[in-house]
Amino acid sequence: TYSIAQPADAVKAVNLFIIEKNLDIKSAIDLFTKEFSICKTNPEQRVYFLAQIDEILVAYAGARFYDQTVDENMYGTKQLLPTGWYLRGLKVHPKWRRIGVAREITKRRLEWLSKRTERAMVFLNDESKETLPMYYDFGFTIISKGWEFVDNKYKRNDQQGVLLSLTF
Repeated sequence: TYSIAQPADAVKAVNLFIIEKNLDIKSAIDLFTKEFSICKTNPEQRVYFLAQIDEILVAYAGARFYDQTVDENMYGTKQLLPTGWYLRGLKVHPKWRRIGVAREITKRRLEWLSKRTERAMVFLNDESKETLPMYYDFGFTIISKGWEFVDNKYKRNDQQGVLLSLTF
């Protein structure tokens, strides 16, 4: 089943989030509680979808409106990203990958966004070999590449950012 995340879902999301990350659980719970609370209080600016199979959270994925004039730099890039709606935060449990969960949760995000905007964007690193083809299948095209990361939280090796866009 697929649903929109609520603040009470934060702990479930954290358990999925920390599988492949070396993070302290309290900080992660605080982060997701904050994100999901923003979704609840400002649903026209941010949303997270959850995918559950047999009551087990197997994926989450978000979308948010980013305004470069007021919001913090989402990805720690040297240049500011354009203002607009972004897909972000796609995470699928390793045991549930390659069966269409990411595609389905992305389809739902795009349906949600198509009722609110004429364009969706996604920002990835240029080594996202698993997800780039999926976004191309949905009709996204590269609008710019070569984005430099200055924040070490996002910088990995010599990767650079790629900005993709989809017009509804």
